[in-house]
Amino acid sequence: MRFRGLPIARELELDWLSFAEMATARHDKKVQGMIANLPEKTGKTLAQWIRVVTKSPCETDAERTVWLKKEHELGHFQARLVVSEARKKGA
Repeated sequence: MRFRGLPIARELELDWLSFAEMATARHDKKVQGMIANLPEKTGKTLAQWIRVVTKSPCETDAERTVWLKKEHELGHFQARLVVSEARKKGA
């Protein structure tokens, strides 16, 4: 499989580390945007969703993701974000 960013990196004469840093920064910015939009889109803040997840009957991240989607009608990426952030906080 060919890495899609390679032509861009070559064109801009970036080394792989610079390209990876740019990709990480872009990802982090998207995640922060999703976190900021959670209250508007779902009615709950990230902290509130983390409390919901910690009270869930699920044990694994995959189960928690499915549970949030099914029981609370979160989108896939919203559910993954909440589960990921809950894991980072030890929940």
